[in-house]
Amino acid sequence: MPTRIKDYRNDIRTLEQARTHFDDMVVKILDMEYRNARFEKRVAAMKQQHESNTAAVRAEIELAETQLCDFITTHPELFQKPRTIKTNSGEFGKRHVEELKITDETECLKTCKRRGYVECFKEVTSLIKKALKRHLKAGDKITGCTLKEGDTATYKVASTLLEDSRRRAET
Repeated sequence: MPTRIKDYRNDIRTLEQARTHFDDMVVKILDMEYRNARFEKRVAAMKQQHESNTAAVRAEIELAETQLCDFITTHPELFQKPRTIKTNSGEFGKRHVEELKITDETECLKTCKRRGYVECFKEVTSLIKKALKRHLKAGDKITGCTLKEGDTATYKVASTLLEDSRRRAET
């Protein structure tokens, strides 16, 4: 027996059927909006509870980090070679880090170009869609792109209805 993938007998045939169909669809959308809002409310409550339940542990970790940092900075001679101390739990110590901060990108770029430091910058070429559309509409053929035009079916649920569904979930 063949598998039915579309039953045309239920298609909308009149404007009145379309209106009724849309209204029925909006009821389902509003129900989904309500359910989503209730879910988000429960998630927010769980996050708040988690924050409350773990506040003391987070404070203990912060204190322990501060104490370890103070020890490392107070005793630099212990972290020369090796720079880190390994334990069964992991490692702690010093690590060399660098951070490049560009305070004036324009001036930096000019200097690099003037000095010939070509490995320090790149020039990027990108397509401008607005201009491409204009050429295609004028009848130009451009290999690698096409312009697709036409109408699409759309719908929009009244924002007040969506907001009401979310508000109902708050109570």
